[in-house]
Amino acid sequence: MKSLRISFVITLVCLLHAYATSHSIAGDNVQSSTIQQVLKGRSHQLTYLGKEKIPNLIIDGQPSRIHTQGIYVTSNSLYVTGRLERSPKRALFLRFNRQDLSQFEYLDVTPSSNSEQNIAPGQDHPGGFDYDGRSFWIPVAISKPHSPTTIISIESPLDTPLTKADVTTAFVVDDHIGALAFNRHKKLLYGANWDTKAAYVWTPGGVLRNHIFRGELIPDQPNWALAVQDWKCLAGGTLLAGGYNKDPQRDISLSRAVLDLIDIEQQKLLDRIHIIDPEGNDTSLTHEGMTFFNNEIFLLPGDLGDNACLYRYRLEVTGD
Repeated sequence: MKSLRISFVITLVCLLHAYATSHSIAGDNVQSSTIQQVLKGRSHQLTYLGKEKIPNLIIDGQPSRIHTQGIYVTSNSLYVTGRLERSPKRALFLRFNRQDLSQFEYLDVTPSSNSEQNIAPGQDHPGGFDYDGRSFWIPVAISKPHSPTTIISIESPLDTPLTKADVTTAFVVDDHIGALAFNRHKKLLYGANWDTKAAYVWTPGGVLRNHIFRGELIPDQPNWALAVQDWKCLAGGTLLAGGYNKDPQRDISLSRAVLDLIDIEQQKLLDRIHIIDPEGNDTSLTHEGMTFFNNEIFLLPGDLGDNACLYRYRLEVTGD
């Protein structure tokens, strides 16, 4: 297990270094210097740094619970997608001030039903999302399998007020898409449907380039069954996926909370790590939001307004 973790993190650090180098120009404020420093070591591990409690939310004068799904982190902001759990339910995109998490703003990104655009009513569940250097890409679906999804593009420079953001409907998909990742090099979107029984590859204009069923996604591991909640694209078309392991033949001694490195072009699982709640709770830490920034992995497993906490892990050198 130790060698698996070491292998995972070495591979991950290399990919994050490539990501940081190519994406710092886009204004993500990613510091590649710390990642280069980690590469000097021979063995590595994920080290738990702690958690930050996100204060309960007041929206329109009411205490509010938001069912979270995806996250994205910069030095100054925490971005979150989630569904406002009140009637009517609404899809929200939120930005928190990382220096004071009680300070937040949000956009209502619930698509309006439109028969001409094939936008069905009831699309109130936003999913895992990614940023392309200029815009956020967010899927908003009905909360059930095989339901339609509207892909939303939100043009907004990082760490700027959402009041200046430009929200547009990019395209509509006839399936429930729970997570999106963006390949900046190839200008492609990767989508995972409900329980990741299929993955999709689109252009930003919605042209379908590939539709990969789960049995074909990792063909040398027929029992692979990761229900991806949030994933991000690293260099070379590699995806860092956070999710819940639903393999019925899994080792039950291992946590269901999983981070997978997936080469979606070669259709291979590069590495896997199981994350155990550092406090020994039953929480599946990858059940909702997952992202990375600099040398850290961030996880948001709980609903906002319900004592949610943002968990942080560091990639650490353990020896020469």
